[in-house]
Order: sequence, then structure tokens, then C-alpha cells
Amino acid sequence: MMLEFFHAVDTGRARSNNEDSVAIDEANALAVLADGMGGYNAGEVASNMATSFLKNELGRWLAEAAGRASDVEVRRAMDICVDNANR
Repeated sequence: MMLEFFHAVDTGRARSNNEDSVAIDEANALAVLADGMGGYNAGEVASNMATSFLKNELGRWLAEAAGRASDVEVRRAMDICVDNANR
């Protein structure tokens, strides 16, 4: 199956900068989006750190699983990576 990834972000009407972040790992068919929580200090830094971490950690796990993981195992790996990103 061939996947194409596209993303677009918008600052909206209330903000002057965009604090959202998107990371794409085409090799592992992984796209990660983090909302930067506009209005908080350094939301763009936090969202970028989160997407980078998840792309790297979950991408590594997916590459090692090489398509052999069940949906439940992938979901569990996602949960663990998100928990670790929030530490």
C-alpha cells in the first residue's frame, strides 16, 4: 500500500505564531501531530519536542516490529511512547 503524507497548519485568528508541530516518518507510515497550546510559554518548543520524540521512539519500535505487530501491540507502544513523552 502506498501512502502520501501532507500537512498544513494554521495560526487561526487569535495568534500571531503557530505552535503546532507535525512530524512524518514515511518509512514507518507514521504521522504525529501535537497541538502547541497557544498562549502558554514556548508551546511551539513543547509541541516540537513531543512530535520529534514520538516520531523517533515509535518509529524505531515500528521499524523493529517490521509489520509483525498486532493492532493491540501497536496501540500499547503508542501509549507507552506518549506516556514517556509527557515525563
